[in-house]
Amino acid sequence: MMSAEEKHEIRNLVKLAAEEAIQETFKVMGIDIDDLDHLETFRENHIWVRKYRKMSENIGSRVILTLVTMATLGLGAAILAYLGYTPKN
Repeated sequence: MMSAEEKHEIRNLVKLAAEEAIQETFKVMGIDIDDLDHLETFRENHIWVRKYRKMSENIGSRVILTLVTMATLGLGAAILAYLGYTPKN
């Protein structure tokens, strides 16, 4: 069984490794985590991209719904024309 001191040492090593991994990950992405202005700009850009993505998904859903509606109406009109339906005035 590990002593309290060994557990503390392992905990500190894991914490240090995690911090280094996070710093390296942000460094690879070109983000300076020591510069608060740079982090705020990154955060604002991230929020903007999320809003743009949601807006694009919403527009895409509406376009698909419109196309399906038009196809359904067209199919209905074709069936009525095939059956010889003519509206009465």
